Amino acid sequence: MIRSEDTDLISEKAFAKILIQSEDTGLGLNWTGLNFEDSSWQSGQTGIGFERIAGDFDDLINFPILEMRGKNSSCLMRIPFEISDKETLNQIASLKLYIKYDDGFAAFINGKFVNGKNSPDPLLWNSRATKSHPDQLAMEYESIDISKIIPELFIGKNILAIQGMNTSRAGSDFLISPKLSYQTRSSIGISNSAITYSAPINLSSSGRIKARVLKEGEWSPINEAKFIVGSPANSDNLVISELLYNPKGNSEENEFIELMNISDQRIELSGVQFTNGIRYKFKDSDQLEPSQRLVLTPSNYEGQLDNGGERITLIDADGKIIESFRYNDKAPWFESPDGEGPSLVRIAPEKESDPNMASSWRPSITDNGNPGTSDAYPFEGGELLDYALNSNEKLPIRYEFIKDLNNETTSLICSISRNLGADDVLLTMEFSTNLKDWNEGIFLSDSLNSSDKNEISWKSQPISINLAGKQFARLKISTR
Repeated sequence: MIRSEDTDLISEKAFAKILIQSEDTGLGLNWTGLNFEDSSWQSGQTGIGFERIAGDFDDLINFPILEMRGKNSSCLMRIPFEISDKETLNQIASLKLYIKYDDGFAAFINGKFVNGKNSPDPLLWNSRATKSHPDQLAMEYESIDISKIIPELFIGKNILAIQGMNTSRAGSDFLISPKLSYQTRSSIGISNSAITYSAPINLSSSGRIKARVLKEGEWSPINEAKFIVGSPANSDNLVISELLYNPKGNSEENEFIELMNISDQRIELSGVQFTNGIRYKFKDSDQLEPSQRLVLTPSNYEGQLDNGGERITLIDADGKIIESFRYNDKAPWFESPDGEGPSLVRIAPEKESDPNMASSWRPSITDNGNPGTSDAYPFEGGELLDYALNSNEKLPIRYEFIKDLNNETTSLICSISRNLGADDVLLTMEFSTNLKDWNEGIFLSDSLNSSDKNEISWKSQPISINLAGKQFARLKISTR
């Protein structure tokens, strides 16, 4: 099939009406409608935005609105366009919105929502973008198919309404620059190199296939389907294996998130995407070899990893959850990865430990983690105790009692110094008051001494001070 060039309905530097509200005037979403009265709004050209300090957006801004900064995180804009006659309207086969944006937007045509990026629901007069959109991505047009809205188009005047959003009203820059174009049925013909379909098509790689039928000079609507060639990534073969969510220092540019193929065969990442925490969708050609690790950095994804902890969700091509967990920087999660240098490492990721459990993670041995590799070392025989614990420590188990006078209870806390990379062992501390009944302690990670990332602690269940007698603890070491 062959196609002509797109026909523009809205070009660059198109006429627009702009409003920045300083308070809620009760507009709701009425301003998105075709016949809304906007004569009191400012007039300008698309390429609407500002930069507090001259930067990358300067050449893209045709209507500066620096007054938006500190006033509102949202800017409303209405961009009229014309469809000349019924013949033109009937020939529109596909409609695309091309948009450069920083940080988010919600778009409407003639009052009907068509698409949004980083936009909250519901929209308010002062809504903020839910995630930041990196400047290097904001300067490139993102193509969005909005053909579903074609039935809402009219002969004559139409309106593209956009609510552009910053992540906060104090943002240092902002940009909305849209284009709208269509292709017609008459612009689609049969290529001279087209081959008559006579047998099943063998696919050599994953991807999306689009097809339509030409019958009596009229093309059918496009049908499309996505095909994955090979073993698709899913919860059985792909895990999140490492996070550097708060690098040491003031910059976040060194943060990363790492994935690992824990299977014995190559997996296809087509359709896999992060939907919480960060935003990233893998390309159809992306693959991971057995035991291979893949690292994503802020230059790859939208948003950033929250320094205080948040939910990370990774889904497969069918929308099913591969992993979804909430990491944290407070006990029982390790505190040293929160800005003190180490990353947060998944212990023995190939064992598919529960990522929601703080005990499934540990700090990395060295600062800034080990993206793309592992700092774990295997147990190769010998004394399991020597492999698991730091042999330089004189006292394998250190203990203290703590009292809660408000509740009149006491607890025994035990700490050990372990070999940080000894991921082949599982360490648990058990407590008893009679040497018969043993209960696993409450894991405290490194919260008692985050400056020593080798140290981990457990606490016994509290017991009444009046009933407290002897308490016992034992360290249980087993291979995973």
